[in-house]
Amino acid sequence: MELVSVQYDYEYKAKDGRLVSIKPNESYILVSKTNEHWWHVRKDQHTRPFYVPAQYVKELPSLTEDSPGPNKLDSPECVTHSKPAGSIDPAQPRYTHRESDQQA
Repeated sequence: MELVSVQYDYEYKAKDGRLVSIKPNESYILVSKTNEHWWHVRKDQHTRPFYVPAQYVKELPSLTEDSPGPNKLDSPECVTHSKPAGSIDPAQPRYTHRESDQQA
């Protein structure tokens, strides 16, 4: 499940009459990248999806088991040129070393 974080305020009235409003630091589940301008998101698994401007949100790093492991961090897919919202504090280690990991 991919998540996005809102970077800028945006509000519009959907075709069905719903008022859609997003605010900075809110997070949503990314349903699909419909095109380069609009992405389909939802608040949680039980809410109706809606569209947000792609330029107003930023993808968050995935925290699932398909996250890149230590050997994949240098791959081109993992290189970012800007600091994502809610990024990890560089002073905090991302991975911890345990001797039991090497003995396996």
